[in-house]
Amino acid sequence: MAQSSKVNLIIHNKKVPLMNKVKDLASAGAVPKGAKNNLEFCCKNATFSEDIHEGDKLALSDPQTSGGLLIALPQRGLKKFGQVMKKEKLPYWVIGEVVKGKGKIEVI
Repeated sequence: MAQSSKVNLIIHNKKVPLMNKVKDLASAGAVPKGAKNNLEFCCKNATFSEDIHEGDKLALSDPQTSGGLLIALPQRGLKKFGQVMKKEKLPYWVIGEVVKGKGKIEVI
C-alpha cells in the first residue's frame, strides 16, 4: 500500500491495541513462525525506534489477528468515521498516520 502510493506509514507502537500479556509472550519467544517470517520480510521497508524491543516487533508482526482490520482514510474523514463507529458501538483505534514518502514504514 505505502510503496504504490508513494507515502510513508507512521505507526505508533503504544497505540496498537494488543491483548493482555501478548508482548510478554512474544518477548519470551512464544510466537508462531509466521511472526518471525513477517518481521524479516517487513524489515526490508520498515524501521523501528531504538526503544522498541524485539518482543514488541514480534507482537506487531504476528499473523494472528482476532479479526483485526487496518483502515486508511484521509484525516478529513476521521470525524465522520468515528461517529459511525460510535453509533454502531464498534471499537476503533487511530494507530498512526500517512505522510509523503517513499513507501517506508516507521514504527515509533
